[in-house]
Amino acid sequence: MPYIDCFYVCEDIAHRGPLNIKKFDTLDTAIEVYKALPSGTVKALGVQNTAPLTGSLDFVQCHNGRDVFIQDYKHCTGWDNPEISRMIHELRNHLILQEERNIRFITPEYDDLFTLPDGAKLLLQYPDGSKKTVPCKAYPDGHHFTLGNGGVLHICQFAELCRKNGITYAPAHPLPADVVNTYEIYQIPRNSPCDYVFLNYEHTKNRVNAADYQLVYRGMLGSRLTLDNIFDLHNRPDRPLPAGMHSVSVSDIIILHQNGKDSAHYVDSIGFVKLPDTFCSALKSQQKTSPQKHISER
Repeated sequence: MPYIDCFYVCEDIAHRGPLNIKKFDTLDTAIEVYKALPSGTVKALGVQNTAPLTGSLDFVQCHNGRDVFIQDYKHCTGWDNPEISRMIHELRNHLILQEERNIRFITPEYDDLFTLPDGAKLLLQYPDGSKKTVPCKAYPDGHHFTLGNGGVLHICQFAELCRKNGITYAPAHPLPADVVNTYEIYQIPRNSPCDYVFLNYEHTKNRVNAADYQLVYRGMLGSRLTLDNIFDLHNRPDRPLPAGMHSVSVSDIIILHQNGKDSAHYVDSIGFVKLPDTFCSALKSQQKTSPQKHISER
C-alpha cells in the first residue's frame, strides 16, 4: 500500500477560524494550486498519509514571500521513507525552496516559549503599554538573531534583557498552535491613600479593590516559573525593573495568563490567595501603567 494518500494545499495557516484546505490526488496539481495562491499569506502544501491513524504534515510553507522547506517529517515515526524522499525530490524540481531556519524564543531559564521562521516579525510590549513590531533575522548557529536594525543577540541574552526591563514578546502573526504565557504584577502606588497596603489577606479580604492597583510589570511565564519563583525573582538584589516597582510583597497581586486562562493571586504573608475570576477583568478594565525606559533595541 502506498504511504501517501493525497496532497493538500492550505490557503493560509495563520487564518483565525476554519482553514481553507483543498485535497488533490497528484503532487503536480497541488503544486500548481499552491503556486497560484498569493505569496502574502502563510500558504502551505502538505501530505496526508494512509497510516491506520491518518496523519498529515506540511512540507512547504510560504513565509514573507519565500517558500520554506519544512522538515518536521524527520521527527515523526514512519514519515522518513523512500516514498516521501521521492516526493521531496519532485518538490525541489518545481519550487525554489529555502531551508527552514527558525529562531527559538526562550526564558532566561531556557524554557521554550515559541519559534519564529527566519524573517518573521516579533511583537514587543513595553512597560508603558506601547507595542512595536520588528522583523527578526536568524543566524545559522540556531542561537543568535538580529532584532530589527540592531546588533546580534543570543537568545538567552534577549530573554534576560526583556526580563530586566519588563518587556514581553510574542509572534506578531501567531499560528493557532502558538500559546504564549505571561504574568503581570500589580501594586498599590506609593502615593495612594489606600489603607491596606502590605496587610495580609485576612485583614483586607473585604476591601481589596482593583481600582486601588497599578500595573507595574509584565513578564514571560515559562513552564518552571511558579508563583513562588516569581516572588523570589522579584525580591532578589538584581530583581527586574527596580526603578519602576518595589520588591513583590504582601498585598501585591500577580496575574497569570496561562494556556488561555487568567487567574489573580493575592500575595499573602504566607503563600498566595486566589482571587475571584472577575478580579482579572476588573483589573484589565482600569489598567494603568507607569512610563518606563525601553531597552536600546527599540
